[in-house]
Amino acid sequence: MDVPKLTSEWLSKLIELEGEEMWRPGLAAYRELATQRDALGPACLRALLQVATSAGESAGEAERRAHAVKIVTAQLLPLPRFASLIGGFAEAQLRRLVGASTAAHPTASCVGDGMDVSSDGELAEDSWAIKSHQEGEENEDILTAHVQLYLAVVAKEPARLWPLLAHFGGASAGAQAVLVRNAPLLVPHIDPVELASLLVRAMREIRPLDPSAPLILALLTAVAAGSPTGSPPAPPAPPAALVEGTLELCCTELRDGRYAVPLLPFAPRPLVESVLPRLLGMAPETASAALAALMHAKPPPLPPAHLLLLLHQLPSDGSAGVSLKQLIDGVQACLAEKSVFTMQVVADALQLIVHLDPLPLIFMRTTIQALLYHPLLAQFTMGLLHHLISRQIWTSPRLWTGFVKCCQQGMPHSLPVMLALPAPQLLEIIEQQPELRPMLISYGAMHLSEVDDDVKEALGLTEEEEVLDI
Repeated sequence: MDVPKLTSEWLSKLIELEGEEMWRPGLAAYRELATQRDALGPACLRALLQVATSAGESAGEAERRAHAVKIVTAQLLPLPRFASLIGGFAEAQLRRLVGASTAAHPTASCVGDGMDVSSDGELAEDSWAIKSHQEGEENEDILTAHVQLYLAVVAKEPARLWPLLAHFGGASAGAQAVLVRNAPLLVPHIDPVELASLLVRAMREIRPLDPSAPLILALLTAVAAGSPTGSPPAPPAPPAALVEGTLELCCTELRDGRYAVPLLPFAPRPLVESVLPRLLGMAPETASAALAALMHAKPPPLPPAHLLLLLHQLPSDGSAGVSLKQLIDGVQACLAEKSVFTMQVVADALQLIVHLDPLPLIFMRTTIQALLYHPLLAQFTMGLLHHLISRQIWTSPRLWTGFVKCCQQGMPHSLPVMLALPAPQLLEIIEQQPELRPMLISYGAMHLSEVDDDVKEALGLTEEEEVLDI
């Protein structure tokens, strides 16, 4: 450090050093010269940035690049005289990737896209900056190298994420893939509240939003997943402002539930109950993903039995934004997930639903589906059907049709249920399914004391009862 003058030729030699035992001291020398020799600051910074954005396939090249990135962002970026230069350079690399102009980024510093040292000590454009991208070449190593520095700067200065969110759609397919793969690594290093603010702002202000969707979805998923290390304790829940803001936007302005799905497990129960109908009314893949997120949440905002209950409480006339078919599909998706909707859970749900007034139009269909997934529920469901007889289920034609089908599927457990019906309704079933008459007569003959007189008469059991009396 006491050498009076260092030539540019000598400085350039440091960047050419190979082997870890050589390049580590070389990078350390650049750092020391940059911080202690004002006149050499720009030149040394340029050299460090060149290493920090150099592409290389070997493990040694990647390690050297990562070490340079760490020096630049951890040791030089905090220094006021380097902060704007480093931040501006990082955003310049981003602008080349996404094809946006400087004017499109009001947060960018006034700095050249490259890092040559001009006569006045400022940083000027240089030919090595992302050449392959300018030429349209999809070189993943080069793209990754330049993304790595930018994201490391964003981790220290989260506001610089905004240009990426706003102009992500302008990047090539290769650059987008690299950004989507690497950007989520930022999440553990950015203040959750600040990141939440940026994401909600992006969803509220960027139009059209679709081009930026892959990046925003990747970040939302990373926020929901927490730290990628998975180390205890469990990661904190996403900020309430992010959860509530995202769900509100998805169901109002955006009408796109993809952004809500990762955050649904963290939403309070009243909010889930409010937005679920609108999510179910969206594209089938969105509705399925939303239900899966709620089913597998630990702990779930809605217990599984209450989720099924909620699906049956929604109006089936479309007034809540969800059609009858979409409700049926939602129930089917739940019942099919037998690891969550176990036999006991389904029984608990059916017990809650059967007491709703009016009885939901899809209840009988759900009961039939429940028997298909859990045949051992047959005896339990017969108790539900007995209850429905007391509610005169035959007064609702569509529910009555489902009741009859359920009785047919529940044979032979449903024989006492059908014999408990008034004679006109029993005869209606027999007219539709004549093959049931012999079985009903046989069962009724063995349980005469449990059969009403009008049913005995309809089945011709009165004569047999007289014979038994003799």
